[in-house]
Amino acid sequence: MATLQFLYRSKKDKGNLTIRFRHSSNIHYRYATKIVSEKKYWFTTKGKHKNLNNITIGGDSFVKNHKKDLEDIREKFLLKFTKEFNNGVIISKEWFIETLSEIITITIDKSEIEKRQKSKEIKEINLLNKEQNDYKTNLVTTAIQRVIDIEYFDKKDSLRLYSQLMSKIVGYQKIKKVKLKIKDINQDFIYGFYAFLVSYLEHSHATSNKHCKSLIHAIRYQKDTFPDIVEVSHNIHNIKYKKQTKSEIRTQKDEIVITLSFNELDLIHNTDVPERLLDVKKTILFISEVGLRVSDFNKLTDENVKVNNQGAKYWGFWNRKTGYDVVLPINKRILKYIDCYGKPKISFKENDNVTLNKEIKEICKIAGIDEVIQSRKSLSVIVNDKKTRRTISNTYKKYEVITNHSFRRSFATNYINIIGAYNVRAVTGHKSDEMLYKYINESSVNDDQITQMLRGMNENAVRLEEAQIKPQFNIYKDTILKSV
Repeated sequence: MATLQFLYRSKKDKGNLTIRFRHSSNIHYRYATKIVSEKKYWFTTKGKHKNLNNITIGGDSFVKNHKKDLEDIREKFLLKFTKEFNNGVIISKEWFIETLSEIITITIDKSEIEKRQKSKEIKEINLLNKEQNDYKTNLVTTAIQRVIDIEYFDKKDSLRLYSQLMSKIVGYQKIKKVKLKIKDINQDFIYGFYAFLVSYLEHSHATSNKHCKSLIHAIRYQKDTFPDIVEVSHNIHNIKYKKQTKSEIRTQKDEIVITLSFNELDLIHNTDVPERLLDVKKTILFISEVGLRVSDFNKLTDENVKVNNQGAKYWGFWNRKTGYDVVLPINKRILKYIDCYGKPKISFKENDNVTLNKEIKEICKIAGIDEVIQSRKSLSVIVNDKKTRRTISNTYKKYEVITNHSFRRSFATNYINIIGAYNVRAVTGHKSDEMLYKYINESSVNDDQITQMLRGMNENAVRLEEAQIKPQFNIYKDTILKSV
């Protein structure tokens, strides 16, 4: 597993950090950076060097920002390494230094950020001058390219999305034998382009709609930049997108929300696995019981253990991502796992998803979680004589489609009728019951609600019956008395 560590090697109170990168026995590089830090942040009172996760933040805003910058460097570097290593790129020392130097410059060096911003502005002015030709400026491909070059030039995910959109539009133009102009994009075009994506390229509804919305955004961005040059359709601001029926949405959600029941989790717990998979097994069980992201496991420490007035122990901490205080009772199942596997601290990080998902499936297969279910899976397929990947809806064995997203959903699904939606949301961070129920693809009507409704209705029926019987009895009694 690849690791990136920050080391403070200076003997002075302030000095530069060194970065150490390890991956297998053949890849072990170091790089002396220009990142300035302070010695006191990196050592315990006994002189032991801390890792990045253990740097104390407290109320020091500088340390907080410093730590966040270093975490960003680590995340960006490991993401790039994983992608390029999997694509066969040789991870040489030169590659290591060049990649790390570029990331550190972007993340840390504020003057470089200003320089890049000025470069962006100059680039935009140059592009503006170059695109004064009305015909070129009004082409759909020009609008998309502008978003790529100017708006999202430094945003990796958005760049990928709009590059894919460009490819789809170019392919659509070839089939239609037209050069699309911005004013051609209207409601009828969007429905036709959606049909092309779904039928010809075999994309899902969600992917097809995403490309349609991205196209409209590119056109509006171009229109805002060249308001006096770009011509748009009269209904460009009222475009509607294809919607799925409620049954289609429900079916698709059922295929995505795959969870493990308490019985299946117990089955995993009682299954022996190879030593190399013990960390994965521990991850599955603890996430399904505490409902946290892998990145939050470092909060489950003895320092965060608290005791309430009734003597109940729990973990309590503030979650930076959701902005909520998290409260996690240390229940019997958690104590059982701690007794078997130790404290809930695992070696996996957020960027280990590929490895984690692969080994999760292996664990569940060994445990015999092989129920055949309807689900979706990314597969290699042939579309229009070209090999590509598509998410295919079909029946699969459960272990084939289980992912790391399944375990937080398992926690929410298993506990929502036990501790209530409000308490589940305190862990998951959902802002409303409606959002939580959508997350686990359940109706907001639960067993407790049905029972409460039924009890109230039955009590009301009894009251009505008693009210009707009582007057009849009194009248009958009066009649008898009068007759006597």
